[in-house]
Amino acid sequence: MTLELISALATTPIVANETVHVLGYYTIGDGGGGDFYWDANSVEEEDLGTIFISGNVATGRWKRLYNSPLSALWFGAKGDGTTNDTSKLQKAIKTAEDRILDGEGRTYLVASPLSVQSNTTVRNFRFQHAGSSIDFTSVLTVDGMATEKQNILFENIYINGNRDNHMNIDSAAEDGGRHGIRCLGSCKHLTFRNVEVEYCAADGLEFFSNQQVDPGTETYLFEYIKIEDSRFSWNRRHGISGDCMKGVELKNVELSFNGLDTPAAGAQPANHGSKGDRATDGKLYGNGVDWEGYSNGTNITDLLMDNVRAFKNALCGIQFWDKSKTAANETNWRTWERIRIVNSYSDYGQFSTPSFGTGTLYKSAIRLIGAQLYGTFRDIVIENNFLEGNILLQSCDKVSFNNNNVNFIYPVGKDERPNQLLYCRDVFIRDLHYSSDVEPMLFYANNSTGIVYENSKNNIEWAGRYLDVIPSFVQDLRVHRIGNTLKFYMKLGNAAVASGDTILKFKWWSKNNQPFKVINFYRVDSFAQAFNAVLKGSESGDALTALAAYNFVGNAVFCEFETAVFADVF
Repeated sequence: MTLELISALATTPIVANETVHVLGYYTIGDGGGGDFYWDANSVEEEDLGTIFISGNVATGRWKRLYNSPLSALWFGAKGDGTTNDTSKLQKAIKTAEDRILDGEGRTYLVASPLSVQSNTTVRNFRFQHAGSSIDFTSVLTVDGMATEKQNILFENIYINGNRDNHMNIDSAAEDGGRHGIRCLGSCKHLTFRNVEVEYCAADGLEFFSNQQVDPGTETYLFEYIKIEDSRFSWNRRHGISGDCMKGVELKNVELSFNGLDTPAAGAQPANHGSKGDRATDGKLYGNGVDWEGYSNGTNITDLLMDNVRAFKNALCGIQFWDKSKTAANETNWRTWERIRIVNSYSDYGQFSTPSFGTGTLYKSAIRLIGAQLYGTFRDIVIENNFLEGNILLQSCDKVSFNNNNVNFIYPVGKDERPNQLLYCRDVFIRDLHYSSDVEPMLFYANNSTGIVYENSKNNIEWAGRYLDVIPSFVQDLRVHRIGNTLKFYMKLGNAAVASGDTILKFKWWSKNNQPFKVINFYRVDSFAQAFNAVLKGSESGDALTALAAYNFVGNAVFCEFETAVFADVF
């Protein structure tokens, strides 16, 4: 038997053991037809895609015959970009639990969240948000608040959040919660592959714990999350945000133009979707990615960012933020750890004006900001990246900053210190290739210890205005702080130093011109003391010179400095 449209199933006489072929859902050939058989004993809920009720009998259902992924067209979704397909798609997604749902590459207009269940693949969809004046109207939601969600794959997905048509956004909770994809509560094994999300009225992709977590446990609400070959652009707040996560991988991901006003912003109010999200001081604050802890236990661990490109956002490309560590919870603090940022590009964004009232945010390409205590973050690797902007690390232990190419961006004013290591311990900076539009001060450190700086390329200057090292002599430079003493280990190669030659040069070494005393200057091979000296430092630079000729080819020297004015130097 052949029927033209799905609607005819409700009135078609029941014929046992006969397959009914339907040609279309609304029109013949629209993709919603298929083959059906009669199950006389079924009382299952009608889903208007794979199960249909007959008007002829109370018991029994028409069931679709299929051995392929579900199609959104089977459920009456038109996918024409203008018809509101929300209710049809919700039925399709509900039925797709333990199955694959295919959007056939069509564009679907949605007006309210589509809730995705466990063990589901959603693929080949283009979603267009209808716009809204209601908060928490994300396009896709994975809600693990009541029941944990797991094993979900989003593949070949495009979402346009239509932020210019969102109004009355409340900044109190999730900045309105109008994301592209919103993940809540407990979610495990989520994969986002070839996902493109843009123009959403909050974040492109959000992971929000939305609850307290016991820091004394190993509980992480979001575990084993993969984001691959994806792009998040032009969203009102961040490209991606997340907290309370473990086992997260971002590979080949672009995060661009997030947190900005759109061309439609004009005179619209601050809570209009066209306006980039603003802090309480009225300044834009969106980042490419914002990994943010809200309380002890909402940290992130085992995070890999590989070939991530974060650029032209309102502010920082890559941000970590958790200031919830206090003296009261320090003994049971759950540390952010094993964070890897490799083979990536990040810049400082388009708005360098600091937000939240702190100048430490000035033009950062990467920043990890913890409390003014030690050990918010631990075991950090930042390696093989190209960065346009500055580095801010606060409350970080065991950091490897290795083989990065950086274009430092400096504000005007000799007292500015944009590259900062604050409350850091055991930071290893090696093979730094850098350039700058002004004479650079590489890093400023305060309340930090165990800093090693080794093998700078292109410009062998350490701490810029504070210390110059003659490039032709120096092959390797390491700096280590112990208490109020700086120890320098330098390898000087392929150079003969004559009596009177400049080896080190101090410029504004101390902000208030307090003197530094060079305690000892040794050749490592012979431990023959070269000289003692006292340098005050000046803007033009006071030189430390060799008192006798030495051949430094293949040898190294050891130098030790001490000062009582450590707050003003690296």
